[in-house]
Amino acid sequence: MDPSEKPEHLYIPQIKTAFVSSNDFHPLTPKDFPGKVTVIDMNKWIHLSTHSPESIHAQTMTHMIRQLLDQACLCLKDAKKDHDCLEQLYLPHMDFSRLEPLKQKILVEIRNLG
Repeated sequence: MDPSEKPEHLYIPQIKTAFVSSNDFHPLTPKDFPGKVTVIDMNKWIHLSTHSPESIHAQTMTHMIRQLLDQACLCLKDAKKDHDCLEQLYLPHMDFSRLEPLKQKILVEIRNLG
């Protein structure tokens, strides 16, 4: 999902209006937004037969996206476990107080940027 190629949302601050999309992967409801909300269900304008090549392709892609997202979540969970195990090995040997001078030096550099 590259927003420069296919934006999913549009916000026009001058007229205090936003057009947002909601789908299975990031569902939104009117309660998610302050102020007046008008829902326009664009699905009613799509008349694909459930057996059309386009519909079958869309269903297949949706299924594959779900599988890939599930797999990504499992990989992240495994990576977190590995990270925690590794952290247990080195954290007891860290002397964070020795980082304080470096932290102060970096803060001075940041402040001097402005």
